[in-house]
Amino acid sequence: MDEIAGTSQGSGRRRRRQVLTAVAAAAAAGITAASVPAAYGSLAGAGRQHRPQAQASARRGPTAYVATSAKEVVPINLRTHHPLKAIKLRVHGLPQDMAVSPNGRTVYVLSAPLPTPTTPVPSGGALTPISTATDRAGRPIRLRGDLQQILITPDGRTAYVLDAGTGLVPINLSTRRPLPEIKVRNAGGEAMMPSGKTIYVPAGHGIVPVDLSTGTALKPIAFSKLTMLGFGPVISPNGATLYENFTAPAPHHRYFTSGLLGVNTVTNTALKPIRVRNFAGLQLAYAAGGATLYWAGFNSVLAIDAATSKPLKRIFLPGTSDSYIITGSPDASTVYAADQNATASKSWVVRINAATNTAGAPISLGPAGWAPWIMAVAPDGSVYVGSNRSGPNGGPGMVTVIPHGSAKASKRIRLNGAPREIVFAP
Repeated sequence: MDEIAGTSQGSGRRRRRQVLTAVAAAAAAGITAASVPAAYGSLAGAGRQHRPQAQASARRGPTAYVATSAKEVVPINLRTHHPLKAIKLRVHGLPQDMAVSPNGRTVYVLSAPLPTPTTPVPSGGALTPISTATDRAGRPIRLRGDLQQILITPDGRTAYVLDAGTGLVPINLSTRRPLPEIKVRNAGGEAMMPSGKTIYVPAGHGIVPVDLSTGTALKPIAFSKLTMLGFGPVISPNGATLYENFTAPAPHHRYFTSGLLGVNTVTNTALKPIRVRNFAGLQLAYAAGGATLYWAGFNSVLAIDAATSKPLKRIFLPGTSDSYIITGSPDASTVYAADQNATASKSWVVRINAATNTAGAPISLGPAGWAPWIMAVAPDGSVYVGSNRSGPNGGPGMVTVIPHGSAKASKRIRLNGAPREIVFAP
């Protein structure tokens, strides 16, 4: 029988962008996004509270860190799958993104209030460092803006925070000081080259390379003015190619087409768009050592040959949702897909074999009505799926652990808030 564990009560994008792009993609495909039910069935054993294991002064071994809408980060021991004491975030706003320093010593949590019509550029954002040796939060680095994403250079010296609509905010992690913002108008996401020398930012009708050695936004790689950029870019494992999804009006503006915009990152030139009929996709993930690109969309995942840019196969999933999350395993052998619009009776993860492009049987996430929102694969191959009952901005929440190679979940961990981000530290 699956084990259900819980964290103790506190003493005191993926994200808004995911929701917006899901609606946009659904409209492009001529479908309506299914709404997540407002009320769901309760967890088995919800009437009893489980206390986390006693935490020593310093944790031991590899750990998952789950940021939640309760403004806390819950460490989970990767060997035992037991939650440790929650780390409170003394900041305003909700966790928007997380990143681990290259040396594994620090987890950075980016938090920010959501913009409103009256406050489109909110104050109160912050970047909170957490020591992975002690699981204690340090003094937050205060920021301002519509903060959504964080990337850290391979040398660990600088973090780049996406301020949506305006550009990138560099932060010197040694001095803890924000540097002058690199202006990119209509900035809508960021992806860093493996070398750490360039960040690519989708903006308006093109993709802007940002030279990190000079802190300069270079000439945009322009696409058709009719193109609407989508969820966010991904870069191939060898760093040679970048892809971003798009939707655009078809002739006579009666229908929409969708596809992928490619960029040769060696020459910073646009590749021929990959156009797909009757498919509206959102998230992208590489597998098979970078040989195959997987695109999650309406009731299926589309496999694309990375060498020829040709669609290979549509892998159909159990359900009719338009909003899937997808992630790849560290060994590039597998991709996992889950339905964000889970119904009161269906909530699952599907494992896709990257060698054969075939989907396995759905793996149940357990109690009905918990909608997956964030998913990540640990270094040992275990899948961590964060789910919520009423949306990603409020609790309660749950993390379901699926061991490597297993056909069923081994553990469900109760959380005070909805999981918003998951990262792993050695």
